[in-house]
Amino acid sequence: MAEERLPQFVAYLDEPEEALDPDEYHDAIELGDGVYLFRSDQTLSKLYHAIKHHARPKGLFVGKLDGEPKFKGMAAGALKWVRRDR
Repeated sequence: MAEERLPQFVAYLDEPEEALDPDEYHDAIELGDGVYLFRSDQTLSKLYHAIKHHARPKGLFVGKLDGEPKFKGMAAGALKWVRRDR
């Protein structure tokens, strides 16, 4: 039986008071300034609140991805991260 993949989320943080360290989360990568991808077994709400309380950004967007995102010019290794475990 194939192992179930963890849901992927995208987050944008605007002017966080504390830097968000992707290594502090189960599985995350920073794509660029304030844009992150996460794999998490947390609900959208729990992930949102964890980021909000840790980073204390002025603005925050967190959404669940239904499929692989398309992007260009993001951090090195980002595409490999997205395609891992598929």
